[in-house]
Order: sequence, then C-alpha cells, then structure tokens
Amino acid sequence: MANLPCNPSIGGSAKGIVVREIDALGGIEGKLADKTALQMKVLNMSKGPGVRSLRAQEDKVDYPKAVLAYMEQVKNLTIKEGMAVDLIPSGKALVSETSMQWFEPTIPSQ
Repeated sequence: MANLPCNPSIGGSAKGIVVREIDALGGIEGKLADKTALQMKVLNMSKGPGVRSLRAQEDKVDYPKAVLAYMEQVKNLTIKEGMAVDLIPSGKALVSETSMQWFEPTIPSQ
C-alpha cells in the first residue's frame, strides 16, 4: 500500500495541484508527505509566483509505513490484500487471483 516509484516525490508542477485537491477533500497524502519528507524544494523560484510549486522527496520506506499505520486506525475500514483479476458487475463482486470473491455494494452494475 502506497509504494513509491524509483523517483519518490510528491508534489511538483502538475502533481502538486492534485495533492492540494486531495487535501481539500479530506485526504492525507500531503500531510503524511510532510511528515516523511527527506527534503522539500520550491520549484521555479526564478519565475513568477503563479508557476512556483512545492515538491517533496519522500522516504521510500517511511511513507508506506505511515500510510499503512494511518489506514489501520480508520474505523469501519477493512484492509484486504490481493490481486483483482475479474469484475462481476451483475453480482457486484471482485474476484481475486486465489478465486476469492469480495462482494461490494459500491461496484457499479452495467
């Protein structure tokens, strides 16, 4: 959960806007990124304030741990691990690689 790519950064010119929108909707990506950042940098300092943005380089080990620790504390949330290999919209179910079926009322039917 929350594994980072080889360039573990959050924010920047394009993604920074998305991170702020997630935070505005009550998300935790930006808050946890602040806690686990190795360094932060303001990009485009030589340009005007309209194009400046903040980018944080994240710790590839600490950030996923922080996300998992937060998610485990969320009430009414059950974390299930597995690879979804099929979707059954009529039955509102996901089928995992081990043939386990997870029934979810939020799966849209077609």
